[in-house]
Order: sequence, then C-alpha cells, then structure tokens
Amino acid sequence: LQIAEKARIEEKLVGIYLGLARVYRNLGEFPISRNYADKSLKLARENGEWRALAETYQTIATGYFQEGSYQKALEYFEQAVIIIGERRAPFL
Repeated sequence: LQIAEKARIEEKLVGIYLGLARVYRNLGEFPISRNYADKSLKLARENGEWRALAETYQTIATGYFQEGSYQKALEYFEQAVIIIGERRAPFL
C-alpha cells in the first residue's frame, strides 16, 4: 500500500483498497472497511474501471448486509447490478 501510494500507481491502489475493505469487513470492522471501499470507488470512477466499481459496490453491500442494514445493502447491490448491465461478470 505504501509503495503504491508513494508511486501513485492508481491501477494497483484500487485493488489494494478493495482487498483491505474485504479483510476489514471479514473482521467485522465495517467503518474501516467502508473507508477503504470509498477510496477504491473514487479511484475506480476516475479510471473508468467498471469491474472494480461493481466489485466495490458489492463489497460495501455485503458489509451493510452483515451489519443488518438491509436497505442500505440493497441500494449498493442495485448499484453493482446497474454497472454490470449486460456485461459478463462471473466474479460476482
């Protein structure tokens, strides 16, 4: 993370932030998870990475679902579905 941030390697940072969001979500640290997911979303939007956007929305949605915030989870799941559209996305 430090190397990628220092070198401003955005294509790597998106994946790193997303990975950290998943780890913290699995640890039950939902606010920290969302913080990293927000960073991933920002960079994915800037770079036009639809897969990373969809995957990040899905990660956020899963966190909200695990917290019991079902309405918020549904909103984020729907965003992922909209982004995927007619594309193939077997990873989700």
